[in-house]
Amino acid sequence: MKKTGIQAILFDLDGTLIDSSFDLMTSVNLMLAQYNLQPISYRQCIQFVGDGIPKLVNRALGASVHQNPNAETEPEFLCQAVTLFRENYAKHLVDHTRLYPSVSETLSKLCDFKLAVISNKSYDFSVEILTRLQILDLFDLILGGDSLVEKKPSPQPILYALEKFNVSPNKALMVGDGENDILAGKSAGIMTCGVTYGFRSKTDIVALRPDFTIGKFYELLSIHCLFE
Repeated sequence: MKKTGIQAILFDLDGTLIDSSFDLMTSVNLMLAQYNLQPISYRQCIQFVGDGIPKLVNRALGASVHQNPNAETEPEFLCQAVTLFRENYAKHLVDHTRLYPSVSETLSKLCDFKLAVISNKSYDFSVEILTRLQILDLFDLILGGDSLVEKKPSPQPILYALEKFNVSPNKALMVGDGENDILAGKSAGIMTCGVTYGFRSKTDIVALRPDFTIGKFYELLSIHCLFE
């Protein structure tokens, strides 16, 4: 397929390229069990994902201990809990984590574009998952939530990627399933595409007013600004 104006496509990871929800829930609940705390539900887990591991762990602790995911955890205890979560997650990284349908095939058809993953998940876990799901080599750049000083919804990771690619904002597209993805894309001045099959509802995605909305990953190939 032949490119038109767009030169770079940037992707969120969890809820966009991969369904990692069950492995995240397992790892969170193993951490909570080590403190003899009540587990969180699947629904709670996917609601807590999106802002990086410390936020996920803090929300899980708040929900389990105080029935309030916004409750703040004492910093030293949170640090210990994050370490436990990471140890558990490293053991269960791809027990159930899978690519969403048509991701690999669609990415292969986008090989003429500069492709990046911009995730709030830790860089090491992001690379390991992409490697084990055999799509790492399809990307020109991987950024995790700990790769730069700021993470989404800050535009910094997107602007960093565009600088590395030597691509101007009006020639890039951010694809993601969450508020952080769309807000980061808008703040960076690039076009945005919300996916409605991920961790957030279609209603939530549409309310963010992305430039495009898709219900299946392969529909990315039908976005008119990408191809002639």
